[in-house]
Amino acid sequence: MLCWGFRYFETNPQRLAGCLSALLQVSAHMEEVFYGCFETRLSLDPELVRKRTEFSEMRRQQTQYLREIYNALSETIEPKQNITVTP
Repeated sequence: MLCWGFRYFETNPQRLAGCLSALLQVSAHMEEVFYGCFETRLSLDPELVRKRTEFSEMRRQQTQYLREIYNALSETIEPKQNITVTP
């Protein structure tokens, strides 16, 4: 089970979902780079290969979940009213 958190003072759930999604993508890219550097040795560990596959699936699920939050909130937010100031 993937369990992660982020302590931040952002109160807008839509922005927070975007930030969490970005952090998840960055951490996945970092893992891919590190794995690529040592792939010849790391690919010999079947448990690590299994965990990478599991992480990839969890990342896909969490990305979809965060995207749903972001989209659901953007649909419920009313557009700001345009205010025209005339001299």
